[in-house]
Amino acid sequence: MGAGIVFVAPSSRFGEPCHQETRHPRHATCLDGCLASTYALAMAATIIDGKALAQQYREQIAASVAKAQSLGRIARLDAVLVESGDSAARVYAENQKRTCEALGISYRLHTLPCGSGFDEIAGRILLLNMDESVSAIMLHLPLPEGVEAY
Repeated sequence: MGAGIVFVAPSSRFGEPCHQETRHPRHATCLDGCLASTYALAMAATIIDGKALAQQYREQIAASVAKAQSLGRIARLDAVLVESGDSAARVYAENQKRTCEALGISYRLHTLPCGSGFDEIAGRILLLNMDESVSAIMLHLPLPEGVEAY
């Protein structure tokens, strides 16, 4: 087998190189049954507009939240973040807050100090779980070393 291109296909032959030495211009010109011809003909690509789809989901969620609120229910997400010096986790939490606010969901971030152990984290989650006003709880990763997420 020469140097071929690897075609990604959902099968037991996932990632198997095409037996041809050259690339298939439209991934369907090989007549010997390689992955290129098999999957290009069987699986047509569908182009989606990710931004439009995301906006559609946001609108549906916002409508659901508004309906729940009109029935006297409160949508509230409480997130737990253990400080670790990881700015990515903090940025994610801030973005999560902005998204929740845009959807009409109340958001509260509970920050635990760096070095918090299992007991402190589990205790906070237990307290939030007992609070009737909390609709959902999210524990942000990464967790401190020695604390298993699962």
